Amino acid sequence: MELFNQLLGYPMVTQGEIIPLLREVAPRWEPDNNDPVYVQLGSLGRHIVTCVASGQTEGLAPIFAALERLHVDGDAYTREAATIGILESIQNHAGHENLPFSKFEPMLRPETRRWWDKLLAFWEGQSPTVA
Repeated sequence: MELFNQLLGYPMVTQGEIIPLLREVAPRWEPDNNDPVYVQLGSLGRHIVTCVASGQTEGLAPIFAALERLHVDGDAYTREAATIGILESIQNHAGHENLPFSKFEPMLRPETRRWWDKLLAFWEGQSPTVA
């Protein structure tokens, strides 16, 4: 996938670009820069769940667009971080808040939805891995 994107001229999103990209599209999210990337991504998942739980979803479209970009244009680390760091965090926090996953699914774009479903299959015991 990386070589394919490079050949097409699409910029590959790398580990160091994840947080700056997400900060740009999520101005109300305030991660702690001292935390590791996955902890920051988990806080974004929590932020998304908090927004959905309170009905304040108007600012989430750019976040989900960026999440799709991480899945489509990211290097291997970035794609995994988008799935495990953000999507799994959303599912975990939503579960603790008793929010149905159906509240998030309309916001998911195609590649992100594919990984969302793979996570669900894994946690439901239908798949031995998320890959």
